[in-house]
Amino acid sequence: MANKFSSLGSYFQVNTGSLVNIPSVTSLTAPGVNRQYEDVTALDSTGSFAEYRAVVNEPTEVSGQLIWDPEEASHAFLIASAANATMPDEEWAIFFNDNFSVTNSGITFNGSLSRWEPRMQGRETIKVDFAIRVTGAWTYTIGSNT
Repeated sequence: MANKFSSLGSYFQVNTGSLVNIPSVTSLTAPGVNRQYEDVTALDSTGSFAEYRAVVNEPTEVSGQLIWDPEEASHAFLIASAANATMPDEEWAIFFNDNFSVTNSGITFNGSLSRWEPRMQGRETIKVDFAIRVTGAWTYTIGSNT
């Protein structure tokens, strides 16, 4: 049977001069990949099937939600990044709670904060939906027990 790991204990980081944790994240999607294909079906293709060739990998958007804390330095950094007209490319990291004893598995990537959307509803805490446009290849590192 395959191991199963809780998402609780995972953490999200941004580089504000060094990688720092972004607390109070309640949901998060890690970057993935959408592979783009080119149709290479030619007039002399046989078999009555279209033919395709993979040409480029497009990283998927990272999205999530956090509970807003205006006194939290990393939250202040994110809102400043969202308001920055130059749309800076930041370094980000996601580490999974996968029970490795020395280092956890993780994904590092660069990207620009593309959405920062506070939500207020009734008697709930203020939450912020956010998204990051990944601007290139991401790197996946497997954790270690040594």
